[in-house]
Amino acid sequence: MGYLMLPMLLIALVPEPSARGHRLEDFSRFSQAIGKEVSVVDQSGLVQEGTVESATGDGVALRIGSARRWFPRAEVVSAHRLHDGRIDGVIKGALIGTLLAGVASQGCVSHDQCASWRVIGVFAAAGYALDAAQSNRRPLYRAPVAAPTLKVSFRF
Repeated sequence: MGYLMLPMLLIALVPEPSARGHRLEDFSRFSQAIGKEVSVVDQSGLVQEGTVESATGDGVALRIGSARRWFPRAEVVSAHRLHDGRIDGVIKGALIGTLLAGVASQGCVSHDQCASWRVIGVFAAAGYALDAAQSNRRPLYRAPVAAPTLKVSFRF
């Protein structure tokens, strides 16, 4: 059982891949997030959180509370998809608890003494609590950054 501990721990700790540079500049990624919770930052810096109702090449419509708001493409600076990652925290916590319970129970004579299910439950609860405390935001869109203008002047 001990030889499985390191690979399982590494699997549990592997971060999820995130979208990179040029993929984030694709506005059509909003169409994949229809019905999902997103956070949109407009040009004035205002952050709006809501559910994507529709997305076109011209903009995106969000349901914010009971209101529907349209964000033109030119006004959207960035967007993040909000994830509720509590279930994966429970799974990762239970996996780590199972590994530790397996290692700890090797010296036990009976299962009543070790209570390995308690260890698994405690680690699953800890995984849930850690994920509940974090805000899981994944980048969905980032507006392309314009090249800075360069002004050169010589003064004597």
